[in-house]
Amino acid sequence: MNAVKKRGKIKRIVVTVKKVNGCKVHRPGDKVVFECVDESRVYVHGTICLGALTSLMPKVYAFHNNARFRWADEDDVVVHACPDPETPVVFEVKRECE
Repeated sequence: MNAVKKRGKIKRIVVTVKKVNGCKVHRPGDKVVFECVDESRVYVHGTICLGALTSLMPKVYAFHNNARFRWADEDDVVVHACPDPETPVVFEVKRECE
């Protein structure tokens, strides 16, 4: 059983584009930053298509609420694939704490 890691207050969640195949919106290295204001508010910086945003929000929300994904290699980083089969994009979702 893995011990739960104690972490400081969550400052931001950074979504970075890692791989793109035919997408006209995203490029490798693009970032969307969710700045955590408090327990229920974030400021969002960057550009993201609605399909990717909709599919990413459960992971962003979970990270914002201190969740971890047991299948991930790191507690604060998870890989996410856009569900668009025509133009797949792979994102890295990373939680940054104080």
